[in-house]
Amino acid sequence: MMPPAGWSINGLPAQWSVSATNEASGEVPEAKFTYVSGTSVTRLISYEIDLTINNSDVGEDEFQICFYLDGNMYNIDFWYLDDILLLNQLNLDASMTGISTPTYINGPEDVTGQIMNVGLTTITSLDMDWQVNNGPIQSTFIDGLSINSLDTYNFTCDQQVAVPIGTYTLNVWINKVNGVKDDDQSGDSLSKPLIRVSNVIPKKPCYEEFTSSTCAPCASFNTGFVSWCCMSLFLST
Repeated sequence: MMPPAGWSINGLPAQWSVSATNEASGEVPEAKFTYVSGTSVTRLISYEIDLTINNSDVGEDEFQICFYLDGNMYNIDFWYLDDILLLNQLNLDASMTGISTPTYINGPEDVTGQIMNVGLTTITSLDMDWQVNNGPIQSTFIDGLSINSLDTYNFTCDQQVAVPIGTYTLNVWINKVNGVKDDDQSGDSLSKPLIRVSNVIPKKPCYEEFTSSTCAPCASFNTGFVSWCCMSLFLST
């Protein structure tokens, strides 16, 4: 839904949408602004937030975040937003941001994902754990790291997940950071469905194009697209 619950849009509301993409390098879906002819201003405004900050920087309980575009909207093409963080950084804090192990597997598969250092201290080691349903817990120790504040790290656990055909839940969590529990464990774990299938059949895509020889950009695309399709067909046979 656009805007999200509690958010509002000021200016060009029809150009904002929820997109099933990850162009902002987050998880599907994400916010998307689509270009339009003309010069204007548009704002995506958050709900009111009580920051509970005890200093002179903000000190308000009705704080709002605004993402805005101002200018020639035709030059933007598309603009994407995802994974917006508003946080009070603790000293030592890591957070799970995603599990990249495929949902559908047909054999042993790596347990992979991404964490973010949302704390102030550089992360030098991680203890990562994972579990399928209520099965045994598998642990991986990763050292020699240097993950600075607000940087991300893509991890691969030592053990592969191997299960019989069926539907499961894969749970992955951060056990320790730099050898100890971090300062906030609320964001240390994620879960996702895991489905072991008997067979995987590659899909064959069907492409259909609509262009015009009277439009120069369309005509040039047509020439390149046809050549690409012919090359793709040749390589796949």
